[in-house]
Amino acid sequence: MNPVYPTKSLLVWALGIFVTTLVVYVMTMPATITLEDSGLFQMVCHNGGIGHPPGYPLFILACQGFVDLPVFTEGVFAGNLLSAVFASFSCVCLLFVCFEILRDKHLSVLVTLFYGFSATFWSQAIIIEVYTLSVILFLANTLASARSRKVETSVMAPNPSASMVRAASIMFRSVAFCFTISQ
Repeated sequence: MNPVYPTKSLLVWALGIFVTTLVVYVMTMPATITLEDSGLFQMVCHNGGIGHPPGYPLFILACQGFVDLPVFTEGVFAGNLLSAVFASFSCVCLLFVCFEILRDKHLSVLVTLFYGFSATFWSQAIIIEVYTLSVILFLANTLASARSRKVETSVMAPNPSASMVRAASIMFRSVAFCFTISQ
């Protein structure tokens, strides 16, 4: 079975999902530091340093660069906005993963919107947290793995060496993301 690549209409849906979720997340974002690790991440993103182990280096690097942009006057907003942007990109990645699996554009959009506006994901999307970046990385890994498997099976008969290369690739990507995903 060949991989399914997004059509123009799916890309329009992806843009719509990104804009819709981002607008809703920004409208419901807190204006102050909230619970969990948000105070720690706000401090590390503005002043440098390392958060609690494992440190989340990818998130911290992205956050430090983002909050230093000259368009932001209030730091709490910038940090929370970064998580909202990551969450909206996560929804777009989920749309592509669902479309790859389901091959139904409307069902994929529906699943994505239900996930994007679920209470748990929404709660993490509006505060400065690492989970939204972790979701992007996980879903991008899932999409790449699904597409490579479909290309492999459509081009050649499955063989042990190709399966081992694919398994090693998935393992490498998972280990590379562990410092972002683990807690």
